[in-house]
Amino acid sequence: MSSIKVYSTPTCPFCKRAKEFLGQNNLAKGE
Repeated sequence: MSSIKVYSTPTCPFCKRAKEFLGQNNLAKGE
C-alpha cells in the first residue's frame, strides 16, 4: 500500500484540513 506524504507548516490552514480529511477517510499519511 502506498502512503501520502504531507509537507506542511504549523500555521497552514489548508494543510490542517488536508490532514483531517486523510485521517477521517482512514488514508495512510506521513509528515
